[in-house]
Amino acid sequence: MNHVLTSLAIAALAGAAHAQTVGIDFGDLGNITPGNYNNVDHLQNPIFNLVDTSGAGTGITLNVTDTFWPGSNQSGSGAPGGDAAGIPANATADNLFGSLSEFGGFTEPTGGVTFGGLDASGTTTYDFMFFGSRMGVSDNRETLYELAGANSGSAALDTANNTDNVARIMGMRADSNGEIVLNVTAGENNTNSFGFYYLGYIEIGIVPTPASAALLGAGTLCAARRRRS
Repeated sequence: MNHVLTSLAIAALAGAAHAQTVGIDFGDLGNITPGNYNNVDHLQNPIFNLVDTSGAGTGITLNVTDTFWPGSNQSGSGAPGGDAAGIPANATADNLFGSLSEFGGFTEPTGGVTFGGLDASGTTTYDFMFFGSRMGVSDNRETLYELAGANSGSAALDTANNTDNVARIMGMRADSNGEIVLNVTAGENNTNSFGFYYLGYIEIGIVPTPASAALLGAGTLCAARRRRS
């Protein structure tokens, strides 16, 4: 019986590792991802309560605080695989984008997103996964994703002809205002003449504190004991 109870507690702790997962599709108004996903289309309107993949509200806000190009790119991969497997094809097929030099009358060397309503105590951590894709090209379109909160991190991804690869920044904590800011720009290996960069999808894993996970495991353990008595 002790083995069964211990296994239940371990399972509870493992399940708590990412208590909530949030998926965000960045792209075109005509190609949103249905279901329990959040959509930021080319109008770049804010979202005041991101939902997780179960449909529950998280209280997290999203605001595009540094605008991307005022449109969308719809030439991303429609068949994600590899590390990107599981991302909806609607989300991988289009992107928000910008460029280091003028394109279509606009120059947007950076794009920025502010996530608010996060745990300002710094005890909750947030794991970020990024995807971007621009198919049918022959250059390097490396995109740099930079996050800043109580700590900072960055990761680069060559979005050219990308179907399988993602970029990850793990263990982020919000600042004292409960915010984490994302900056997106071209990476140092980007060889495109305009310096195009892309943001198609973000997944955020909300990681509870060890104390919360321990309490959850203890609660599961107690419940199991009650069922056995």
